[in-house]
Amino acid sequence: MQTDIRKDLTEIVKQLKTYLEETREEDFWHFKEILVDKKKSGLRGKKPNLQVDLSMHQSGAYLEKALTALHKRIKNCQKCGLHKTRINVVFSRGSAEKGIIFIGEAPGYDEDRQGLPFVGRAGQLLDEVLASVGLEKEKVYVTNVVKCHPLFNPRTPEKRGNDRPPNREEITACLPVLKEQIFMIKPKIICTLGAVATNALLGKVVSLTKIRGKFYPFRVPFGPETLRVEGNLQGEPYGETKLFPTFHPAAIFRTPSLKNIFINDLKKLVTEVNTSAR
Repeated sequence: MQTDIRKDLTEIVKQLKTYLEETREEDFWHFKEILVDKKKSGLRGKKPNLQVDLSMHQSGAYLEKALTALHKRIKNCQKCGLHKTRINVVFSRGSAEKGIIFIGEAPGYDEDRQGLPFVGRAGQLLDEVLASVGLEKEKVYVTNVVKCHPLFNPRTPEKRGNDRPPNREEITACLPVLKEQIFMIKPKIICTLGAVATNALLGKVVSLTKIRGKFYPFRVPFGPETLRVEGNLQGEPYGETKLFPTFHPAAIFRTPSLKNIFINDLKKLVTEVNTSAR
């Protein structure tokens, strides 16, 4: 029993140490509430409560500071070749107030220049649909798997329409940042927009048309754990965080008939949010 407790405590300390090192820009004492309160844990004669209280992660002021620190830390990232041509690291927009994260694949021409995700044509369509289903764009969190603009031809970065999907190397390099965003926010729903984002979070290639519009169990990562979905893909809600794949707004420009499907998917998302809030 003592050996098991020692192993558990060692793992908690290791994970906490990693997290503190990664957010070293912040005042250490912001983290004091997530430590086990020895006065309340009743260690004498009892097995200590090894559950770390991470509720502070979701408090508005702390969360904003933590996300700002993460953004600051990756501004000079050079983990893949995209740093050579990017203008901005495109981190996020909106807030986590509604407990919803929308995740696309990567920023495009307009996003790279403005430093914000989903501000081009696809973003304008997303905002239009969000408003139509009763979601304020300022109250949902929007980001991408990859934070820098992938160019089809790096020699002509000033040219519009020079976008491409991120490759495996770029996704692998950026996925830990997305993992931290999800860990900090602890969302109720993660809505992946398009096949690239969906496959990145699932860790495998799946047919978006077959799995879209359903809720899937999602395990929020802690520390060094990897992003992964638990259970089979049958659509049964599970736990506090759910994965909800749907089409990328850009797909609607290529296939206009997808717009009504996209709208209905987001209506289903809003219904789930409202139901879980009761």
